[in-house]
Amino acid sequence: MSAEGTTKVVFVAIFANGAITIAKFIGWLLSGSPSMMAESIHSLADTANQALLMVGIRQGKRGPSASYNYGTSNARYLWNLISAMGVFFIGFGVTTYHGVHSLFLEAGEGGHSGVAAIILLFALLLEGSSWLLAVKEVNKQREGRPWKSIWKDADDPTSLGVLFEDSVAVLGILLAFLGLAASSYLGWAWFDSLVSIVIGVLLGIMALFLSKLNGRLLLGKAVLPAEESELRAFLASRPEVQKIASLKTVVLGPDRVRLSVEIEFNPSALIDRAALRHDTKELEQSPSKEEVLFACSARMIRIVGRTINELERAIQTRFPEIVEIDMEVDG
Repeated sequence: MSAEGTTKVVFVAIFANGAITIAKFIGWLLSGSPSMMAESIHSLADTANQALLMVGIRQGKRGPSASYNYGTSNARYLWNLISAMGVFFIGFGVTTYHGVHSLFLEAGEGGHSGVAAIILLFALLLEGSSWLLAVKEVNKQREGRPWKSIWKDADDPTSLGVLFEDSVAVLGILLAFLGLAASSYLGWAWFDSLVSIVIGVLLGIMALFLSKLNGRLLLGKAVLPAEESELRAFLASRPEVQKIASLKTVVLGPDRVRLSVEIEFNPSALIDRAALRHDTKELEQSPSKEEVLFACSARMIRIVGRTINELERAIQTRFPEIVEIDMEVDG
């Protein structure tokens, strides 16, 4: 997914959830509905969460520096993780506590339910619009792959996180409609409180999912096996490569990969036979054999260095997402 697409998704989500949060708190103050309270906290947590995502996106755009030699592109994973923890403690903790408190100790007031229903409808329209945009952007990233694989293997979980949050938000609004209706028209205040607990549990599940999604990238996730196989095949096809002794990858950020590889070079591709024949004649004729051997050794060092540079350029041309290469000569 493009950086512009991700930023657009997060920006729209912040705007939508900010407006929804204000409206829901007004609805809760008017109705006293526990489920409306749960949805208010839900939207507040989502707004703060997406604001943190934007911080991560901005910070992740910084390039390499003296303090961060490989850049800070994985900053979005850190801020995504922090925001997920905020959703867990605020969204899940406060919402569930309020629902349990309402269920056992007090009943909803049930007033102004019509105004609250209109606010929920307004929230559904905004959340639905944000959700559709997130689906569209994630579909671009998916590129025909199964949904299961994109949830499991994506190296940019920001838009995926927004999509998941919006999905839970839409479901939460529909549940709040049920709770509000049951409390207002059937007199089931307990059902409204139960809906609040369910919404809190959904927020907890979402927070744990987002934590796992970002945590695996902070731990240094490797590229997909299929991508590693493609990289190995490319290296093996190069005439200067005789053997790949070791190959490791780390995802640094969206479309940014670090490669560490140990290569055993093919001597036939590196040795300049014509130059060696010339050196042999020089050894026979020159009074300073040490100087001839020194020149031969220096030439071989330059050849190996030039070969490494050419191979690195070839790798980055074929795999532009590989932005850092640590290459060692094996054997």
